[in-house]
Amino acid sequence: MGLDDLLNLFVAAILLADIYTTMSIGMTVIYGVMKMVNLAHTGFMKVGYAVWGADERSIFTPLIMATFRFGGIVVPVIRLIMFGIALLSLVALHLLLQHTWFGRSVRPLTQNRESGQLAGVTPAARAEFEVPQQA
Repeated sequence: MGLDDLLNLFVAAILLADIYTTMSIGMTVIYGVMKMVNLAHTGFMKVGYAVWGADERSIFTPLIMATFRFGGIVVPVIRLIMFGIALLSLVALHLLLQHTWFGRSVRPLTQNRESGQLAGVTPAARAEFEVPQQA
């Protein structure tokens, strides 16, 4: 295994880690507020892999097959696009949670539900914005 192979592996791991980070933060926020595990994230990831993955169910387009080369490092363009979308999603979530009234009310509920309620944040009011609970 040469240096180029190690660099390709490192770049692929970083690009994949960003997608997993986005998924895990979404699951963490939903579990923190609603106290329920939303496995729909996993379903959406499966659908994404079925469409963009490298198997017989994939849709092959010129964009899927395009690659970006930097020296010996070869990165599929679609992975760079997905990395950018995941990064933008994380930035948007950060801005939402840090700079809006909604974020200021969600953050206490994710950290400590009882303390958030003592501070005047009602989980029922937040539930209208999150995933509804099933009875």
